[in-house]
Amino acid sequence: YNKKDAVEVYYESDDNWYEATIVKRIEYDDDIRYTVHYTEEDSTQKNISQDLIRPASQKRKKRKLEKQQQDGDEEPASQAEQDEMNDADLATAQSMGLPEGWTARHETGRKWDIRGPDGKQYRSKKAALDYVKYQLQKEELEGDPPWRKTDHKYLGVRVKWTHKVKYSGRRHVDVSQSGTVVGWISDTDVDKNGDPGFVSEKTGEKAELFNVKFDDDPNHPYANHLLDEQDLEEYEILDCLLP
Repeated sequence: YNKKDAVEVYYESDDNWYEATIVKRIEYDDDIRYTVHYTEEDSTQKNISQDLIRPASQKRKKRKLEKQQQDGDEEPASQAEQDEMNDADLATAQSMGLPEGWTARHETGRKWDIRGPDGKQYRSKKAALDYVKYQLQKEELEGDPPWRKTDHKYLGVRVKWTHKVKYSGRRHVDVSQSGTVVGWISDTDVDKNGDPGFVSEKTGEKAELFNVKFDDDPNHPYANHLLDEQDLEEYEILDCLLP
């Protein structure tokens, strides 16, 4: 593929292809990598292997052109029409089992535009439902014991945490992101059953645990793989402290 070619890029986590344009081609001795710009999301992703890219279908090119022509001729929707569309999106999300405040709109093929109350977008029903399930499980665990918010030297410190994600069938990538320590559990804390608040996976003993909230970074090259937060032990905090 060459610069400005219209293509589709495969995103494994939701098993979908997304329209994009090649913006850069890098040739190595045994490989070719691409930087692409996603049309609908208006975002860029780097270091994409050729086996995750295919030519844009003619059908989709034609549909996109027709949509642009229609957009140029149509008048903006009235407030009443916008409210009606929003009500329909809310109803669709509810029928999918999503909580109040979520919206869902079916686009093309298996692609969805699903948004949470915070505005975060999900491109498949599975991704949205998995996130809701994770949040519910997290809420059940939070507060037992509760995160302490004061009286620790690590509160407010900045860290840069790196985790591995599966990027394709054959490749994993390291994803780094910066965040702030916002809470901690003492090694003397216990839950409602009287059990230790946290037991170290490294030592098997009671230990302190720290909650890190990561920065919002929509321009990150792996934005779709970023974590919202991560719980770390002290030795992990020390390994990733920022100067």
